[in-house]
Amino acid sequence: MLPEWCRVKSLENENKDYGITDLQKQWILDRLLSKAGAVRAEDQEDWVEGEWEFFYDKCAELGLNPDYCVEDVEEDMSGSAQFFSQQLNAGRFRDPVVAKPPKKK
Repeated sequence: MLPEWCRVKSLENENKDYGITDLQKQWILDRLLSKAGAVRAEDQEDWVEGEWEFFYDKCAELGLNPDYCVEDVEEDMSGSAQFFSQQLNAGRFRDPVVAKPPKKK
């Protein structure tokens, strides 16, 4: 079940007309919620504007960084993109600049 903040954001976009079918929406959502947590870059090549808007809105609703939610199969056969996306989504990575305590004077 999605957290409350996610359900509220989801309701805001529920009636938004993306100009795409429910099947297209469900495919994107299923990929974002899958173990990989990403859509395939090769599939995005043929996307229309509505699919892009839906993708970015769903990433925002789910608290995902869209830059880490694209699986480039040709360049990344090691699975590192999925690994880092999952680690980032789980809050295991922090910005090294922000993570360091301030220097004492």
